[in-house]
Amino acid sequence: MVLEFPKDSVTWGKLTQYQFMNGEWLLVAPVYKSEGKRDSIYLPKGKWIDYWNGETINGNIWLNNYNAPLDKLPVFVKEGAIIPMYPLMNFDGEKLADTLTLDIYPAKKSSFDLYEDDGITREHRNGAFAKTLIEVDKEKNISIVINTARGNYKGLYKQRSYILQIHGKAVPKRVLVNGKVIENLLLKNNFINKNVEGFYFDVNDRNGIVNIKTKFLNTSIKQNIELVY
Repeated sequence: MVLEFPKDSVTWGKLTQYQFMNGEWLLVAPVYKSEGKRDSIYLPKGKWIDYWNGETINGNIWLNNYNAPLDKLPVFVKEGAIIPMYPLMNFDGEKLADTLTLDIYPAKKSSFDLYEDDGITREHRNGAFAKTLIEVDKEKNISIVINTARGNYKGLYKQRSYILQIHGKAVPKRVLVNGKVIENLLLKNNFINKNVEGFYFDVNDRNGIVNIKTKFLNTSIKQNIELVY
């Protein structure tokens, strides 16, 4: 906690020793007692989103009596988060990662530099890796830019499909991928079953999520996705 929030005196001692930041965006408070709840979770200043139900919580507070059975890991997402996710797999390389999911919690301007290498060798030490800068800008509308991949390694995906999960309660009037309006698929089943570009809004999923799926796009070209409200 102190590494991410060095100016917050609460993190300087042992008060937050039973929680940690997993990277810049995710605050994790493991359950270590079998009592069905978790006390003394500290959320620093800012807005935090409960990963499991989408509830927004204003920080600089302590949470007590948080519902946490042993099969639920308390996780809170810092506003502005951009979380890349590969397909679910048991080990690195089991499945193709040519579809990349971006779990996005828009707030003003934020960015994330995605790092990738071959996942097998140590060639990254010789410069065999790539980075992709992802930028999100939220004003009235929401703009997402997936910049060109910088660098190279064996197995670098030349094309990729993107699934974007954008958290928010409002339904966009239209969604554009590189300036082209894509179809509103209306229902989750259409989104899953149709092998086409499109989006749908799920009001029942964690306080509302706009789900967007793109066609396979060239990773050497900057891609722009815009939600117009």
